[in-house]
Amino acid sequence: ATGESDSDAATSSGEARQRQSTVVRSKRTDRLKTVFDLDSRDDVQRRKADATKPIDTSRRARPWTIVDLARRGGENAPLYLPMPKRPLPVSSNKGEQLRREDAVFDAWRAELRKYPAARLNYVEQNEEVWKQLWRTLERSHVVLMVVDARWPSLHFADALYYHVVQDLKRPLLLALTKCDLVPEAVLDQWQEYFEQHYGLTQSSMVRFNSFPSHRGDADVQRRRRMLKGRKRYEDAIGRDELLHRLAALADKAPKDITYIAFDDGRNRREVVAKSHAKKGDAARKVVGVVGQPNAGKSSLINALMKKKVVSTSRTPGHTKHFQTIVLDDKLALCDCPGLVFPALDVPKHMQILSGVFPVAQVREPFSALRVLFEGVALDELYGLKLDDGADDDGADDLHWSPYLLCAKYARKRGFMLRNGRADVHRAGLALLHDCLDGRITIAWGPPPPNDAAIAEMEEAAADEAPATARVREQLRASLAAP
Repeated sequence: ATGESDSDAATSSGEARQRQSTVVRSKRTDRLKTVFDLDSRDDVQRRKADATKPIDTSRRARPWTIVDLARRGGENAPLYLPMPKRPLPVSSNKGEQLRREDAVFDAWRAELRKYPAARLNYVEQNEEVWKQLWRTLERSHVVLMVVDARWPSLHFADALYYHVVQDLKRPLLLALTKCDLVPEAVLDQWQEYFEQHYGLTQSSMVRFNSFPSHRGDADVQRRRRMLKGRKRYEDAIGRDELLHRLAALADKAPKDITYIAFDDGRNRREVVAKSHAKKGDAARKVVGVVGQPNAGKSSLINALMKKKVVSTSRTPGHTKHFQTIVLDDKLALCDCPGLVFPALDVPKHMQILSGVFPVAQVREPFSALRVLFEGVALDELYGLKLDDGADDDGADDLHWSPYLLCAKYARKRGFMLRNGRADVHRAGLALLHDCLDGRITIAWGPPPPNDAAIAEMEEAAADEAPATARVREQLRASLAAP
């Protein structure tokens, strides 16, 4: 992924590119790099200035107040923003078809620019990455949308869902991944939410863990060992159920799907999506695995295969090209690169926390850490205290703030600059990585529909408080261990 680091030397040419919103059509070697518009220097500086403001710990008792993405932009705003779609019918001339695709993409970007920049989320700006999605959907008999169960409202792409079920009329299955990091009650709430708002029945959703579940286990060292390569894909939870659901949907899908391709001579040809069948075998149906970055698509595919067949990374956009993997005699998987869909009024710092925006490109970690700190007692988890007597570079040592958290964590880890000051930026990125890797567990249910539901959730939170306190103490001890 491309972008600029957090420094006051952010070039004016980079901001000029943002203002001009130049369409990305790069050289072939770089054409599949994920591209986002840059935040302005003024916005970054404003967020840095807010980093020393105290956090609001009262939100921990009412976590649904931290982020409410059910009503994006108010009553007059669209429920979702459209995605660019490949123009049909496909022209018999490749050059003409490419010009039509460019025109459609330009028109889509122009439509997005009608909204204030402050209301738009980070969204994929590279046309070539969108084309990978187009190709995947064209080849797919069944579509598997992968969603991180910790952030369903941020990972579920409305535009993609409606394009698949209404425009393409393909069967869709929703996979909630990383479910070992989310309480069962919260998963139940999200499944009910998707059924009410999108008509997804229980048979259209499946819970999936790519690795053995350690629900309630605060052994962070075990998680760290797993992250260092000791991943046992053969022990995935939900594999058999997912395969059963996919096979059932594939049986109902049309036998053949015709899509358009061009050879090197730019000649148009029609291809039937059954080319993965061996001679004498029945044609395999293709399952397109799609979703936003860092949802766990590649890990899910490895788990279905019971071995590593595609590389994984916590860096969004790691998968560059769509690739097809033969699963068995009946099914083949088409792994599509993750890309960020457009939406209104989705806070960008929430996109950072949910992993759809690369942490390495974060120009200030404090706004994302504020949301995390207001939801989780990070000071207790990491054994940090306000009155430890450390010099925290002039920060207010009486009230917790994102900046003070980073300063104290930096000194505890030895993240220091040459001038003797704490490297708060490095510490902030380390904390964000801990969240993405599941070392800090955080998950929110859907917004409660009414006051009665709020009262029920508050009562449930009170009942879980003692158990939560025990796990928190175990996790704090684990994080404090050398």
